[in-house]
Amino acid sequence: MGVKKPIPPGTKVGKLTVIREYDYVKGKGYRYLCQCSCEEKNTVIAYAYKLRTGKPRSCGCLTKESSTLRRTHMEIGSIYGRLTILKELNFVKKVAITIYASAVVLRNLK
Repeated sequence: MGVKKPIPPGTKVGKLTVIREYDYVKGKGYRYLCQCSCEEKNTVIAYAYKLRTGKPRSCGCLTKESSTLRRTHMEIGSIYGRLTILKELNFVKKVAITIYASAVVLRNLK
């Protein structure tokens, strides 16, 4: 395997923008300092091989956004496969209980 070209500053991977080379870790390769384009402008240190494959797409803000969407997306009457949402029960110890036509599903809320 040959020497990989360095990742130039300004390269975008998902919501991350490469700022500069950070350091080298023996056996794993170069790490880069990146900044997320979310509201908080968090900085992330990511390995070059992960940036090349597009694995780190954000500082974690995409995970937070998608979990919020999953939580608010379910509406009464919506059909998911063979399940239909009948009603949503009250929150009990940060666990939402949603009743479906043929199942009860518990979802942890954080």
